[in-house]
This record gives sequence, structure tokens and C-alpha cells, in this order.
Amino acid sequence: MLQRILYSIKFAHKTKGNWYKDRIMRSDKSFQLKFGGDDTGIDAKFFAETIQNLSTLLNVAQSEIGTDTTSKLKITQTSAGSFCVDFSLFVETAVPLFFMLNTNGAQHIVKTFIEFIKFIKALKGEKPRSITQQGDKGIYSVITGNGNTVNITQPVYNLYCSSTAQTAAIKMVKDFGESGRTSLEFRDSEQETTISQDDVPNIKPDIFSEIGISGESKTTMVLPVRRPDLTGNGKWQMKYGEQFVHMTVTDKDFLDRVHSGQLPFAAGDQIECQLKIEYKSDPDGYPIPETQKFFIERVLRKIDNPVQMDIGV
Repeated sequence: MLQRILYSIKFAHKTKGNWYKDRIMRSDKSFQLKFGGDDTGIDAKFFAETIQNLSTLLNVAQSEIGTDTTSKLKITQTSAGSFCVDFSLFVETAVPLFFMLNTNGAQHIVKTFIEFIKFIKALKGEKPRSITQQGDKGIYSVITGNGNTVNITQPVYNLYCSSTAQTAAIKMVKDFGESGRTSLEFRDSEQETTISQDDVPNIKPDIFSEIGISGESKTTMVLPVRRPDLTGNGKWQMKYGEQFVHMTVTDKDFLDRVHSGQLPFAAGDQIECQLKIEYKSDPDGYPIPETQKFFIERVLRKIDNPVQMDIGV
């Protein structure tokens, strides 16, 4: 039996720097993985690789949500009965004091993962005929190869487009197909889905649409800092043109100085940096906005600005 779902949201206040005050939202979510078949034991290599691929998929689901989050996946219990494993996913989300995130981050990640598995099963081994975004509500209408219509959320669509998620899902199902097990069942308190041996031939690279051609650009520019990552675990939110964008900073020396308190940030501060943008392009060669990912590879200098800037805070 599935253990009682642990659901709690805890708050902690944290103040760092001259202006950044955030609220750390903590959430946890329990779910279960059941390996169908022989309950006398399980192959250790198959078990370890399944957990690794599961962890990868959850990490991609976390990053694609677009919030500053960190997560930790823990095994809380194993039990007999076709071999069951209970997990708890613990998530921390940095939320500015003036903004309340009315959701459970851990629950959202687990839900996205299970819905993604349901979706790739529903494709029945064929690429979608079409994928259409429904207005600005973050819902995509998918016409499958056999003509059925499936609606998916933006996070599920993002997983479907992620090469990392594609690789992990295909590897997990391939390993299962070779394991001799009868099923892989994922379950939480709200929903469940099962991969059977009959599903194995259908979950393959062919079901994933090629979303444009990969490309990247690099430039040096000055970016206003809207919200820095002072905890060491999230992305920086920067003003890029007229929009606010989460960017991953890979300059370790700069991050070490920030997180140690040597380089504080105040409202209106900017950085001059070397910026890399990865993207997929459409048939005309233009970047597809929703595929863009931003990386600050090197910070050349911090620009102090004593005058309060209007950056939408």
C-alpha cells in the first residue's frame, strides 16, 4: 500500500545583501514506484539506473517550471509486493517577499513527470500530427498519429521538447524492457500511470518531434539585475530588452564572491558579462523564443548604481 502522502509547506525568511529579501518556500511530495513481476529481489544495476533516469526527469521538470528551485529526492521505504519503492521529493523555492507562489513546487514537479509519461504513452509510437498552442493559457492541443486529441500543459510540453528528458525516458523504458519485469507503475495520491512491456516498442526516439535546428549566439552586454541568486542554487533574473529572463550563471569565481558576501548587490546594480544564448530555429532560421536558454559565462564587472532604477520590481 502506498504510504500516506506527506504534504506540507513551510516558510522561512531570509535577508541578504542591501535590498534582496526573499521567502524560502519548502514543499515535499511523496510518490511510489512499483516494479511489477518477481518480488523476491531486483537486479541492482537495473534498479540504480532506473532511479538515475527518474531523478533526471524530475530535475528537468523542475528546471522547466522556470522558478528558482532546488530539489532533493529521497528513498523513504522499500517493500515487497512486486518490489515497491516510496520516495519523497523535497523542494525549496526562493520567492520574493512581495510575491506569493500559491502552489506546492514538489507536487507540481511530480505531477508534471507523471503527465509526461502518460503523454508519451498516448503517442502510441508515432510523432504527433500537429501541436498547437491554445492562446496564452499554457495549454497545447496535440493531434496524435492515430488522430486522437490530447491536451498537455506547458511544463509537459517543455519536457517533451527537452533532449535530456527524451534520453532519460527512452533509456528508462529500454532498461525496463530488458529487465524481465512486467510493469513500471508510478503513483501519487492524485494519479498514476503504468508502463507495460507492450509500451516498450512505442517509447522510442521516433515519437519526439524535431523542434528546429540547434544554434547559439554569444555577445558581451550590460544587463540590469532584477533578482540575483544569493542562495547559490537558482538562476539569476535579469532584464533583457523589455522582458525579464532567468539566466544561468556559470562563472564560478563570480558566484563564489557573491555567495560569500564579498560582492553585495543593491537595487539598480548591473553587470557587464559575456552572454551565451542557446536556441532552436524555425524553418526561416529565426530563433524560436520558447526554446531560448541564457547562460552568463563570465562576468566582466559589476556596475554599482546608487540611483533606483525602474526595472519593474
